Amino acid sequence: MQHSNNGFTFDTNTMDWWEFANQKLKICSAPNGISFVLSEITPSPDSIYHVHEGFECIYILEGSVISNGETFKAGQGFIANKGSEHKEFRTETGAKFIVVNSKD
Repeated sequence: MQHSNNGFTFDTNTMDWWEFANQKLKICSAPNGISFVLSEITPSPDSIYHVHEGFECIYILEGSVISNGETFKAGQGFIANKGSEHKEFRTETGAKFIVVNSKD
């Protein structure tokens, strides 16, 4: 991420994927604690458990994800509050999504 007259800029086309379990991520973190993440996950019966350190806004681009018993499809999304838990976060179809989060 680079500073610009518009704030901070990034180019996900030039970034490497960071791989974790069945998930690939391109993480763009700004010095102000806000990050933008492009994520792809492959089908898996296993969930990615995590607790949110700040708010998290997820928008599904392709496929669908199952989050705590609810299914979200392309064009849908949700916001998770600080301190909330993802006890279940997985996909049966594979998915691409955008995450914007903040540590505050």
